[in-house]
Amino acid sequence: MYYSIFMNGNNAKQPENQIDPAALSTEQLSKDFSGVSVLHDITLSFKAGEITGIIGENGAGKSTFMKLMAGIHTPSSGKILVRGEHVDIRTPMISKRLGISMVPQEMNLVDTLTVFENVFLGNELTSGPVLDKTRMKREVSRIFERMRISISPDTFVGDLSISQKQMVEIAKALIHNARFLILDEPTSTLSATEITVLFDIMRELAASGVAILFISHKLTEVRDITSRILVFRDGNCVHDGRSADMTEREMANRMVGRNIDEFYLPKRVPMEEQILTVTGLSAEDMPKAVDFNLAKGEILGITGLVGSGRTELAETLVGLKRKTGGTVLMNGNEIQIRKYKDALLNGIAYVTEDRGGQGLLLDSAMPLNIALRGLGGLLRILPKKDERVTAERYQRQFFIKAPSMESEVRYMSGGNQQKVLFAKWVEMSPSVLILDEPTRGIDVNAKKEMYVFMHALAEKGVSIIVISSSFEEIIWLCSRVYVMREGRVSGMLAGAEINEQNIMYKAAGLHSGDSAAANQ
Repeated sequence: MYYSIFMNGNNAKQPENQIDPAALSTEQLSKDFSGVSVLHDITLSFKAGEITGIIGENGAGKSTFMKLMAGIHTPSSGKILVRGEHVDIRTPMISKRLGISMVPQEMNLVDTLTVFENVFLGNELTSGPVLDKTRMKREVSRIFERMRISISPDTFVGDLSISQKQMVEIAKALIHNARFLILDEPTSTLSATEITVLFDIMRELAASGVAILFISHKLTEVRDITSRILVFRDGNCVHDGRSADMTEREMANRMVGRNIDEFYLPKRVPMEEQILTVTGLSAEDMPKAVDFNLAKGEILGITGLVGSGRTELAETLVGLKRKTGGTVLMNGNEIQIRKYKDALLNGIAYVTEDRGGQGLLLDSAMPLNIALRGLGGLLRILPKKDERVTAERYQRQFFIKAPSMESEVRYMSGGNQQKVLFAKWVEMSPSVLILDEPTRGIDVNAKKEMYVFMHALAEKGVSIIVISSSFEEIIWLCSRVYVMREGRVSGMLAGAEINEQNIMYKAAGLHSGDSAAANQ
């Protein structure tokens, strides 16, 4: 039932004559939603032992393609073949029985269950009529040890960070005997160390004969870890070639179907007027006092390594975490933010990094999601007759692609979901907009669009705080950057000081003269 590779390391390589050259294939596979075609006649095959990358803009059809093989959607037409035999995959359970396992972009975990209960959910181990909890915990601990992560199997998933939840999702997929593994944006929440571990595991699995399909918007990662790249555009596979034959720019150009324009915009010069001054801010899981200020119309960056306290700072500021100390001045006047609704009433909006779990109603359509602001206890609902008009306006303004206005948001791509979440809070007309990982899991063109939207808001005087783990994003977007380390601000950078080396030094607690230590 379990991968021997995780028990025995690299010695689990399968004999060559047992590796099927066509682990999985599709013939003219198509999918329609509400009469709208989103995937057109895809014919592809995937070899055992091969890591294949799949890239494309949001809405290009790549996630839909994967979900058909995982049994989340059923094809409108065409065939799926496993080892040359036509299979009817109508449920995820059927897919798993066929040896197909998927780590979805939006996590599918139950917060009120423990880690080991989530990993084995639906596939529980028993000893006679009784659940064998000891064995399940032992197996989870074993795979976690192989993945180099220290999470107790008894921890409730609701107490984990986003990156820890992502690792649990990966463990959940790996612990069963899959021969075809689909990874949809698995690195979007992981640290550099965690990504290195994941890539080591992927290479070991491929060596054992597992076929892996890796979806990511991080083009460097795709090129580094894969041997073959598929490019999807407008529901079609428009390119199938060797990874070594493509540069990152060529990958981006094929995704959008043209030579992509200069990706980043000139930095904004903020106004002199200070809109927000935070002094001595602290919380139970952020015990060290934090000071920072924000100018009107400024795009301010907050960055640092995973676990540095970036998200905790934002959640404390807006009342989602209990403040233990500090003052917040808005336009020179002290304000009290005890709950998120206090932040909203003072013109501060927060766009969470967890769009699927906390930001959107995935089972509802775009109009209701944009109209409803329910996080933190403050409910504001647009009149029903205005919902659709408002949604159509933002659909045009933010280039949101959806099967139809009535389609549930869960059927939209990650980038389009992010645009809906962005529109939801822009509609509130905030004075301060905090964006936590605003471009995580979205493609190169959608990123540029998001940056254009941010600049347009800043031009109107909206102050924006961008929290991002992407140093590159922070460098090109922000006029000033606060770098966090261990729950405190380790330094502020401005102008020409903002570069990757300086950010990394401060994130790691080093000084500019410590380059030798940093390179060791």
